[in-house]
Amino acid sequence: MARNNKKTLNDEYKPFFIKFMAWRIGKPANYYTLSQEFSQDELMAVTSKDVARYLCFKSYGKSDPGPDDMPKHCRSSTLAQTKKAISYFMPKGQNVSNPTKSKEVNAVLAAVIKAEVQNQGRASNATRPLTTTEFESTIRILEGTAEGDAHRFHKASRLTCMMKLQWHTIAQTDDICKVETKDLRSHSFFPGCALQMRCPAQILLGAKNTDYCVLVGLACYLESTLTDGNNKKYLFAESAPGVVLRRDGNNMEEGYGPEGRNERYQQQLTHVWKRSDFQRQLGAHSVRKGAVDYSTKCGKVLEQVEIRGRWKSQRGDKVANHCISVDQIQTDAAMATCLAVGGPVTYKIKPDSHVSVAWMLEHVVPSINGFYRADKSNHITQVLGAALLWAAFQPELVPLMSEKVRNRICSAYNFIRGAHLGDYVPVERVPLCVFNVENKLCIEELTGLPMASQARVSRNSADLFVPNMEQFRTLQIQNNRLMQLLTETQRLNSANYVSLRNFFAGQFYALHSTLGRLRTVSERPLQGQNPLQNDRDPVAPSDSVLQGAIQPFQIPRDNHGVQQLEGPPTEDYLDPTAKLISNPRDLLAVWHEWIHGHNGNKPAKNFSARERGRCRSKFCRRLAFWEVMVKLVHSGYSETAAIDRIKKCYGENLSVTAILLALGRDRRKGEYHPNLGVHPREVRRSRFASEN
Repeated sequence: MARNNKKTLNDEYKPFFIKFMAWRIGKPANYYTLSQEFSQDELMAVTSKDVARYLCFKSYGKSDPGPDDMPKHCRSSTLAQTKKAISYFMPKGQNVSNPTKSKEVNAVLAAVIKAEVQNQGRASNATRPLTTTEFESTIRILEGTAEGDAHRFHKASRLTCMMKLQWHTIAQTDDICKVETKDLRSHSFFPGCALQMRCPAQILLGAKNTDYCVLVGLACYLESTLTDGNNKKYLFAESAPGVVLRRDGNNMEEGYGPEGRNERYQQQLTHVWKRSDFQRQLGAHSVRKGAVDYSTKCGKVLEQVEIRGRWKSQRGDKVANHCISVDQIQTDAAMATCLAVGGPVTYKIKPDSHVSVAWMLEHVVPSINGFYRADKSNHITQVLGAALLWAAFQPELVPLMSEKVRNRICSAYNFIRGAHLGDYVPVERVPLCVFNVENKLCIEELTGLPMASQARVSRNSADLFVPNMEQFRTLQIQNNRLMQLLTETQRLNSANYVSLRNFFAGQFYALHSTLGRLRTVSERPLQGQNPLQNDRDPVAPSDSVLQGAIQPFQIPRDNHGVQQLEGPPTEDYLDPTAKLISNPRDLLAVWHEWIHGHNGNKPAKNFSARERGRCRSKFCRRLAFWEVMVKLVHSGYSETAAIDRIKKCYGENLSVTAILLALGRDRRKGEYHPNLGVHPREVRRSRFASEN
């Protein structure tokens, strides 16, 4: 039966409790009705011994079991539920202890659990996971019942599509039956992928093994259903939630709402699994358990399965559990790749097939296009259209689509086939490589790789479309990282080029100025020189002349021997790049302005006295911040850690200007914020040491 989310605890526990109360007075289990109410005296008369003896009666078949008796009638999970039901109705606040919380009751539960562990208790009725072989056999059986019967075709097409969607989304049966047709959308960044827009969206990838290809299943089922005029709200149901319109023997497939369709879906799968080809203990949740079991055997961890299945688990009160976003697209894509048995694929129209998008929307998926035409941002029609066009030319997939749809597609393509042979398929399946580069999801096509022509390929077949998928994925990740490194290197080289250009321009201006001074000196007589003196015996120039000559200039180096490109060495020269930005947006930009310069400008730490005076107001306002940053960085803090420490001391919500003004005021007072851990004298001494 479908779950009833509106069911209260009272409705859930009442059947267990009335059976206990009837047993207590020696009456049969159906003695009381659900409307029976018990007085406070009757409830307070219940003792822990009564509860323990009742649990023994349910599990052993007798109230006082002997040492050789085994709990063959009931499992410990049922006893635990019965205990909770009795505890729910016990009076509270009456100075009476709860009879279910006693040593006698816990001893009964412990004995039953121990017997189950030793395989001496009642066998479990829980369903087991569906294996991949059983999944494929179920698909074959359902497809075989659809040949030559239009009514059976709709049944088989619906059931196979529901199984594939349940496998890929790791969903419960009632969740699948409540999926609305409009929930199917194309991915905005990866056109070859589909999305099921539930909370949050789940990525659906095509699979090489078409028994698991949800794109082919959705395309065949949806186009065939919409072509027959069933323009419905729900993908697999026909009416409002919980309503069953017709359930007569002549038409058992029409008129089911989501809850009725859920019940019917479970009955139909159970009927198939009763065959001798299948082992026992298969039920409604076996498909979901099979997907979880398969993904864990492929190396996926529990957290990844929970994210894909959209399970809400209680993991304690750790702060990280409340901070992590529920939209984990990278993990969801990795799980979608794992559940695409045979490998993920996308369907692409061949360039020489003469097929256009407009032709495909008109002749391949006109019904799907008509349903989703209003939503211009949803391109699911193109995703399903390419998959349906490929499936129309696969003889193995004839049972998945109606004869009307298949004939329409094949007849329309014959008019534009051209010189292609009769067995030409206008669509190709392209393998996909799904990987992450840092926090970025990448889904790329592996073009030029061999693909088997048949639709179904066994999971254990040696003819895999990618021999070494892990190696391909590793190469793709390395390639993307190299591209990022190349882009970053180009950016740094461009910045270094600007710095070098500005440096050599400054050197040229300094050299030009010095040569001009030398020319002026050479044109006037030196001090103390005799005008009648012979030119062959010149007088040595004075100290003032030597001071005007070119002095040797050495480019300073840092601790690692790297040249620091500073401005010109003369104090008179004003470097045009000695500028400070106006209205900085963050403190990190102000710090980089001191160390490296902003956008190719000269670093503020290398400003001359005249250059500092030209931007005196800005320089003085930021000087206190620069001094504190120099001290914190020399103390071992990183740039971001030092800035965070300053923000915590002066206010994280303050603007950049407000923080700079506050530091300036403290610097003039001679004392910074006590939590900052620095003193104005220390930071000045540290700044002078770094400059020297």
